[in-house]
Amino acid sequence: MYLYRHSFLYIALAAAIVLLSACGNNSGSGQPSSSASSTVSTASPSASSPETPSDQQPLKVTHPFGTTELPADPERIASINLEDMLLALNVPIVFGMSIGEGYYLNDKLIEQGATLEIWGDNLNLEAIVAAQPDLIIASTAIMQEGYDNLSKIAPTIVYDREDWRNSLAAIGQALGMEDQAQAVISAYDQQAADARTALTPLLSEGKSAAFIRMTAKDFRVYFPNYIDEKTQIEWPTYPGVLYNELGIKLDPTVEKWHQEQPNFQNATISLEMLPELQADYLFVTLGGAGSTDEEIKQAKESFSAIEQSAVWKSVPAVKAGHVIFVNARHWISSGPLANSMKMVDVVAELGSSN
Repeated sequence: MYLYRHSFLYIALAAAIVLLSACGNNSGSGQPSSSASSTVSTASPSASSPETPSDQQPLKVTHPFGTTELPADPERIASINLEDMLLALNVPIVFGMSIGEGYYLNDKLIEQGATLEIWGDNLNLEAIVAAQPDLIIASTAIMQEGYDNLSKIAPTIVYDREDWRNSLAAIGQALGMEDQAQAVISAYDQQAADARTALTPLLSEGKSAAFIRMTAKDFRVYFPNYIDEKTQIEWPTYPGVLYNELGIKLDPTVEKWHQEQPNFQNATISLEMLPELQADYLFVTLGGAGSTDEEIKQAKESFSAIEQSAVWKSVPAVKAGHVIFVNARHWISSGPLANSMKMVDVVAELGSSN
């Protein structure tokens, strides 16, 4: 019997966000950021303008695409592909990116009254102008040209979406919200620790897992991490939470494929290769983070035919009834909120209370 339950609660971080909304902001700090990609400094006061206790020196942030002087206490922030982190910090977002209907952050962004645009190859600069942001916080995915265009609209700072921990800390420092950022990270780490406790029986028995994503064309088996060929930095993959935060053992076959392809996030395999998976538990997602309801429906219909095949039925986890279907809209995404939702999903299915 397959496990189909989906859990979308992420209590630990939600509680942290509520607490953050009640916290006061710290004044801008001149200490270097914990992020390797950005630094924060204060401009020296002019000799002709003596500093008074109420004076605030302008903050300057150096990031991959330049140095930006920040406005004091921004109240209208446009987010470009960093919505998960900024929502976790509870900053005032007036513009954000979505990747389609049903996206896991849509409701939260709409609750804030943010204008939503679909993330794609080109930024809708007119829509961003119309949102009247006083600060833009963007991911490095916008590239230098995108940064140059955004900087003409409002001061723009850029952070690495892959490195969400350091980026969150750096954003917190830039906005005078260091304590709030650390509270989010601490709540996340505590949730991971609690989840590992709930998974103790499974972990102590050395049970393994594999994560596969079915697209319209193929199956993709995800690795825990991958090494960026350009920077040689190792980054977690979207479902890496299973192995990195929760400590679940990786399927031995997938581990072998990972060793052969360390620079890839996943391996593309055929239906006939699925029985090679030895995992005790098989996590399956259909489509992608931006899939429409119709696309997910079609994917489910296609998968229904596969479920009837002898090949699928011969997969060890399938024979044991240990197939867990999860929602691609947050599993093929990253950030403190998405990852928190993944941990809740896993504990709901495999925790000691089940």
